[in-house]
Amino acid sequence: MFDKLKGLKNMQEQAKKMQSELSSQRTTTSEGGVVLTLDGNMELFDIRINESLLTPEKKNNLETLIKIAHRKATKQAQKQMAKKMRESGGLGNLGIPGI
Repeated sequence: MFDKLKGLKNMQEQAKKMQSELSSQRTTTSEGGVVLTLDGNMELFDIRINESLLTPEKKNNLETLIKIAHRKATKQAQKQMAKKMRESGGLGNLGIPGI
């Protein structure tokens, strides 16, 4: 029983280490003058918008470009996270679907 608890503690430490490493990674994508950067935990780190898009007439277009850029950045960050998990041996022993 103590071996299982020790194993869980090791997995918890591994997960914390991986989360820390991921938070320092950056994924940047651009779409039509919108540049988004997410960290490895898929949180928005930076956004840059070309000034030509900052007009009332282009509001709908800008909103669409932000959504597209965010989707692209999220997919890239998910790929980085999956790669990092594979490299570190993953957390497959936790029995959590999708991990």
